[in-house]
Amino acid sequence: MSVWVGFAKESRLLLCIVVGPRLQESADKLIEGIDSCLDKKKELPLFVSDGNNQYTVALFNMYSETVTPDRTGRRGRPEVPYKIPRMDLRYAQVIKEREGGKLVKVHKKIIFGEKEDISQSDITTSHIERQNLTFRQENERLARKTTGFSKADYWLERQMIFYMAFFDFVRPHSGLKLKIEPEDDDITNRKYMQRTPMMATGKTDHIWSLEEMLTFPYYKTSVS
Repeated sequence: MSVWVGFAKESRLLLCIVVGPRLQESADKLIEGIDSCLDKKKELPLFVSDGNNQYTVALFNMYSETVTPDRTGRRGRPEVPYKIPRMDLRYAQVIKEREGGKLVKVHKKIIFGEKEDISQSDITTSHIERQNLTFRQENERLARKTTGFSKADYWLERQMIFYMAFFDFVRPHSGLKLKIEPEDDDITNRKYMQRTPMMATGKTDHIWSLEEMLTFPYYKTSVS
């Protein structure tokens, strides 16, 4: 069983977490979850992953358009409709080659999109790889070689949903802090303002407490 993660590197926001086998249905579910978080009025973001081509299929299925060829007026069977990726779909892979357990080469491969529209510096998985380490350090159910690992997929999935909410709303992220000019009457002499991923996206204006997260009436919010 694997943990699939959708991650926005600019805000460090965890968008979607799927607990499932390394099958196409898990990749499809992850991309569907990410899509539900996107602003439909804006262009698609740049998607970057490792060399797992299940992401390629999932992205194509989600962001493709059907083209119906024009009728030629000639005799015979007409051409069948076919699908093409959306013009704003950009997707690249970071493919790592290893020999004897050691990293020897890294390839950056553009799958969807034009080379001129994708900066090579943006094709990186370093942020999500660091996030995976944070998962194992902070969540005992994901730690390796311990007695605290999850023995049932049901409870692992619910633990990851809880952790995603905690990470996005409650836990300040050191990579998101903002330098501020302290007020004259600020006895704390703060130089930085701590922020959570949700604060970085502008969805909330403060760091939530654990109590606020657990008691927030989410069922009363709009889903439009």
